[in-house]
Amino acid sequence: MFDEDDFIRRCLRPLAAVPGSAGLTDDAAVIDFPAGESIVVTTDMIVSGVHFPRDEKPALVAARALRVNVSDLVAKGADPLGYLLQISVPAGTGDGFGDDFAAGLSADHTRYGLKLYGGDTAVVPEVAPLGVAVTMFGSTRGERAPRRSGACPGDVVFVSGDIGDAALGLMVARGDPFPDIGAGHLDYLEAAYRLPRPPFGLQGAIRKHARAAMDISDGLVGDLARLCQTSGVSARIRAEKVPLSAAAKAACDSDPRLMKLVLTGGDDYQSMVIVPVDQSISFARDCMTSGFPVKAIGTCGDGPPEVVAIGMDGQPMSFARTRYTHRG
Repeated sequence: MFDEDDFIRRCLRPLAAVPGSAGLTDDAAVIDFPAGESIVVTTDMIVSGVHFPRDEKPALVAARALRVNVSDLVAKGADPLGYLLQISVPAGTGDGFGDDFAAGLSADHTRYGLKLYGGDTAVVPEVAPLGVAVTMFGSTRGERAPRRSGACPGDVVFVSGDIGDAALGLMVARGDPFPDIGAGHLDYLEAAYRLPRPPFGLQGAIRKHARAAMDISDGLVGDLARLCQTSGVSARIRAEKVPLSAAAKAACDSDPRLMKLVLTGGDDYQSMVIVPVDQSISFARDCMTSGFPVKAIGTCGDGPPEVVAIGMDGQPMSFARTRYTHRG
């Protein structure tokens, strides 16, 4: 079967020889200019039936396409500037699609200060899925962009926002068996899955304090393992420290097995930030001031580049898989 990680490692990484690409080990490229400015470039593709429901509202598809890229830039401490848009639309799509899709883009232009610089459109066979790809550019305002590779033993692992809402929300959206936690909580979780909420506003604190950072898109444990691999450190986190929304907490209290999904399910689009211990208090304070509080969930250490997650019972957790992966 097609393996995304193997394809990147064996086939694409040898072609990415320029310094800004970081050997394709990061979520974004950082292009340094002579004047000291760095432009951060990221790209993500979303496809119906894979990343969002086939019957999703066009405005929500547009917002998701932009926000998964904003999430990458925020984790690099970069302020979004603009983007290129590529979209493949199945033949037979209704006339109202374009207006609704553009409305979704326009709302997030205002929210994130974005501009559309160009792109491409294509009409594909009716049986093909809707696909949207965005290439987004951001600026670090002359400061450095933290990579995945900067973490050191003793550093503190922080995460923004709440973790697990989207993974639980996908269960709700699919109609999977789920605890009866009340209509309000169920609606909240499903909305979190359908519309990512990246922590836009943390960029300054990340630029100032982060030793390493990345966005959490494929699952907290798995993405932290990626960062550890690139930095050559281990990490130890505690499930009880992971921030949960009231809805996610209600679900996990009702069925403690769901905590594994919270830690590995993906679609969080929050920031994971690795900070030196002597800056951890000031980092948390700066984030609180920005309106996006963060929480320390563990530390980095020596040893093999792996993640140990300690469960609510005080014992190391085991996972069938640690993150979402694309496989054919």
